[in-house]
Amino acid sequence: MRYVNPLFTINAIRLFNTSYSFYTYKKYFNRLIEIGMMTLAGDHKFTLTDFGLDIVKQISDNSYNIMYEFCQKYNIEL
Repeated sequence: MRYVNPLFTINAIRLFNTSYSFYTYKKYFNRLIEIGMMTLAGDHKFTLTDFGLDIVKQISDNSYNIMYEFCQKYNIEL
């Protein structure tokens, strides 16, 4: 499932990985707010800041590069 919305809730994210408790996510979200990667958008909804979006893009780009290098190394064609 993919959410196409700039707002999200802790519970919506938690559905992707139920091994963490609500309070663990709440602690992580509070830390991400503290460092400026996301903001509270009201009514228990959050949004990524430009800084947060940039970090997600960097992670995505690095993941692509790592996957490319892995596929080249082991001669895997995707």
